Amino acid sequence: MGRKREKRQKRTRRLFRVTQARDVVSTTYSYPTNPLPAMLEEETRLNEDFETEYGEIAALWSSIDTLRRILVEKRPSLEDTSTYRAALDLLAAKALGDARGAYVLVRCGYLLASLGPLRASQEAADLMQYFRLNPDEVDAWRAEDEKFASLGWIRKELPVDPTLIYDFLAYGLHANWRFIPHLMSDASVTDTNYEITPGPIRNSAYTVLFALSSAHQALRALGELYNHAPVVGQPWRDQYEELVRNLERLLQEFRTLAKRDLAAVGRLVAEAEAASTPTQD
Repeated sequence: MGRKREKRQKRTRRLFRVTQARDVVSTTYSYPTNPLPAMLEEETRLNEDFETEYGEIAALWSSIDTLRRILVEKRPSLEDTSTYRAALDLLAAKALGDARGAYVLVRCGYLLASLGPLRASQEAADLMQYFRLNPDEVDAWRAEDEKFASLGWIRKELPVDPTLIYDFLAYGLHANWRFIPHLMSDASVTDTNYEITPGPIRNSAYTVLFALSSAHQALRALGELYNHAPVVGQPWRDQYEELVRNLERLLQEFRTLAKRDLAAVGRLVAEAEAASTPTQD
């Protein structure tokens, strides 16, 4: 990665933290004054209402599930018994499972909890892409070579460095004073008081962002599997490309929302989106 780009990324991360810190100075926190609903009932309600509130995202994920089933059912027909094939199947299982796990958590109102599986899915999908470019490295990964003890270096080996996305996920994943309120309240960053809800909530902007992020990682994993061995026909590929276009459109719409309602986060989202698109080789 060039020095100019590295400086720009550092500047973006610093701007994000400074803006968040400035918001915190003038912000107060409190618990809701109204009685909280029973958590199990609220989880169920949020999950059931998701398709009504976010119909396009729910439809996108439903189509992803269909493509996943079709492709996974065809994979056993491959005669390829190489370690490389096994590695892709294992990583795809993890990337797809973690992505859907994050989506389920988002649907049920657990935004903070979704960051862990989102990051795990990103890492697995990145590793799939790395092995496609460097298949001779699979044996070292299988043998748990020391170089794979930490996977941060892999990001810099990919055609597009996803460091900004990791920074965003890690920033929210850890117990961070400046970020927790944004994922446990339905207030916007312009409010001067956050009502911290110790349970499932619906925060429209972050719900959209994390639900689309989970779909993005699932499509990346499916694309890597298809690129390895196109065991499904052109209709599957056509539908996959249509889903990618739908995702790109929804991300573009979210960018508008982010810039208007979440200006501080929007700057990161815009760069992260530009730096990462589903595989379409």
